[in-house]
Formats: sequence, structure tokens, C-alpha cells
Amino acid sequence: MSERSRIKSSLQQMDSGQFEELVANVWSEMGWSTRVSPPGRDQGIDVVATKSNLVDEKAIIQVKRYSEGNKVGRPEIQQYSSLKNQFPDADSVIVVTSSGFTNEAIQLAHQLGVKIVDGEELAEACILNLSETTLSQLVNRGSLSNQNTKTANSREVNQIQIDDLSESERDLANFYSGYLRRLSEAIQDGSYERSFFISVDREYGESSEYTVHGVVHHIQFPAESPKLLAQLQKTARKYGWRVAGTETYGSGAGGVEMIVPPEEANMFRISIDTRMSDSPIPERQARIINLILDRVYNQDLSGTEITDLVLGAYGNHSLKSPTRVIK
Repeated sequence: MSERSRIKSSLQQMDSGQFEELVANVWSEMGWSTRVSPPGRDQGIDVVATKSNLVDEKAIIQVKRYSEGNKVGRPEIQQYSSLKNQFPDADSVIVVTSSGFTNEAIQLAHQLGVKIVDGEELAEACILNLSETTLSQLVNRGSLSNQNTKTANSREVNQIQIDDLSESERDLANFYSGYLRRLSEAIQDGSYERSFFISVDREYGESSEYTVHGVVHHIQFPAESPKLLAQLQKTARKYGWRVAGTETYGSGAGGVEMIVPPEEANMFRISIDTRMSDSPIPERQARIINLILDRVYNQDLSGTEITDLVLGAYGNHSLKSPTRVIK
């Protein structure tokens, strides 16, 4: 089960009050000021979210903590669409659920301008915006408090928990340890290089590529994938990683690949420095690779093929590029 699925399942196990707090916390981490309404107040509204920019915004959020088979239906959308009339200063009405919406509810929401967020989308928002500590609490206990969330988020900068590695992460850490040893040998030799090549699904095009050199992660993807770029930026900000470089590539004369301005690019390459100390920690890098695979590529670590790739060793057939399919 993917992390997204585990979080969605945990959301469905909360009580209604905990779920309202969770939704408010997610919106808070996205830059909104939020207030959870006490029971019986504000005409049944669950969460009020406001944001002050050049133009102030106000959202009325209705929260439905439903089990997997219980979907929000058309009558509920019809009912909540009237909230804009009751609250003229509200810019939007949002219905958030831990499950899903019927087809009729989705169609009516589009017609009436009601925004909807299902359990999959909410789980994704949790992954992108809540701290690792909070996510762990959510998955392990199915609950969290507003205070715990805020405290965890205020502490978390570049902190990756490594005391609860999965079997796949331990297998990757072991392989990465061997890569570090061979990388050190390559650096001392000076005539060739090594790169940790992670095979990724090609959902974002054939040019998608993910490699690691030491603790710097290089991620390449087509320029027409803005969703992937946004996910990378959010993940980097969340853990305090440094974006070491961004390159934009396109086709020059004769179809030759070259660096071009972003608006002319057909491919992006971003380098993220995850350094915490001078000595890389294999367990930490294994967890980071798993995080990026899951949160950026929506790919399970288990079954992923990884190669410790030799580069530039022309004519030296004694050097090998070991490959492992992660357990």
C-alpha cells in the first residue's frame, strides 16, 4: 500500500472533530488563516479559511469524514452551494471528503461553482504540506491535534526520520552503502565517475530521469509537466533542501540539445542538495529517494531497478555497473 493510500485510510478512521482539525491544518500550511467553527455555530460551517494578499480571499469549507464506500452525493452539493448566498463575502465554497463524490455530485459541483476535494487529493495535500512527524502520527494512530501539527512543522527543517525504515528502504540503504564505497574509489582514481541511476516510470515522458551523485539528486522531466515541477518545489521547501541548480534544455540548430530560456524549453533538469553533514548517511538517502519516488513520481520503491552506473571508464572493462531491483 502506498503512503497516499495509508494516509487516506487513516483519514477515514478519524472522528469528525479530528478530521475538521486536519483539514484546517492543511489549509493553514498552504498559507491560509483558518478557524474551525464550534458545533452549532456559523450555521453549520465547519472551517473558515482566509488569505490576505493583494486581494483578500475567503473560503467556506464543509468537511465530510466518510468511509470508503460512502460518497458525497448530489443533494449535499445542492445544499452547500447556497452558502455563497448566506455569506456574500465568501469567494468560494469547498467540500472536502475522506472518500469521494458520486458522478452526479461532480457534475453539479462544476455547474454550481462548488469546489470539491476527495480523499485522494486530500491525502496528496497532506503529503506535500504536513511534516514527516505529523504524517507518521497520522498513519500510525489515525489522529493528530492542531497543536501537535504546528509544533512538528515548526521544528522540521531537513529532518528525515530513519528509525522506522521499511524492508525496501533497508535494501536500498545497503545498496547505496556499496555505491558510496565505489564512488570514493572513483574519486580517488580520477579517470571515471559513478552515478546512482533510479529507473522511473515514464508517465511524464521518455526524457524523465532520476539520478543521485553523492547527496545531490538530479531530476529531469519534460517542460510540459508543471505538476511535477510544483511537487518538487514543495517537497524541497518542506525538508529545507537546497535547489543547487535548474537547467532548461531545448533543441537548437539541427536538433542539437542545448540550454535555452525557460519559455523555449522542452525539458527541465533540477538538482537538489539534501546535504545534512559531510558524511552521507545511507539510511537517510534511502528514505529521501523513497520520498521523491512516492511524492514526485507516484512510484513504489519496491520493484524499482537501481544501477550504480560507471561513467567515462572507456576501455576499462574491469569496472562494473551493479544493478539491483529493490525488494
